[in-house]
Parts: sequence; structure tokens; C-alpha cells
Amino acid sequence: MTDPARILVIEQNTCNLDLLRALLIQEGYLVVEATTLEKADQILEGDDINLALVDIEGFDYRVWERCEIMRRRGIPLLVVFSGTDNYQREESLRHGAQVVLAKPLITQELICMLNNFLEGHA
Repeated sequence: MTDPARILVIEQNTCNLDLLRALLIQEGYLVVEATTLEKADQILEGDDINLALVDIEGFDYRVWERCEIMRRRGIPLLVVFSGTDNYQREESLRHGAQVVLAKPLITQELICMLNNFLEGHA
């Protein structure tokens, strides 16, 4: 039996965090949460993370530094943002995101992407 994949969710909005947590737990994932970049740093220092889901809304430019850290560590990174801002999409990809999703999220699409990235997790 394998341990569930550990997904780091970086999200400032607690309502969105609650929704994501419930969805991911329902799918059998272990959720590690950070509502601040400093908390994300602590998690990245100690925890074995299999994938990160980052909502960049509300964070300053330092969020890109965390994305770069995850890219260097080989942690698959999915970035969520509001609207259709091409700048945010381009910056997300430039700083290591494999997937950039615009809100509102389509939950079935998100779950399919997570499963694809985590396929073979042991």
C-alpha cells in the first residue's frame, strides 16, 4: 500500500483553501497548507511534497521566488490565477508552472491534471 501523494496548497483566501482541501482529501490526497509565503518556506524546508497548487492572487512578487524553488526541486507546479491576465499566465510559466489555470476552476479538470501529474506516485 502506498502513502497518499502530498499536495502543497498555497492559498491566501481561506474560503478557497477550505474548498480545495475538501476536494483533494475526497480524492485521497494528503493536503499540506500554507496561507503565507513564510509558511510555504517552512513546509518546503521539511516536507516531502509531490505537487504544489499555488493560487497567486494576493501574493506579491515573492511568490515567483517560491515557484522557482519548486521548479529547481522538480516539484510539479500548477498555478491558479484570476481572470485572463496574459502577464500572470506568462510569469507563471516562466517561473516553473507546468499548468496555469484560470478561475473559476473546473474541478473535474483539476482532478484529471493532478492525477496525470501524480501517476505512478509511490
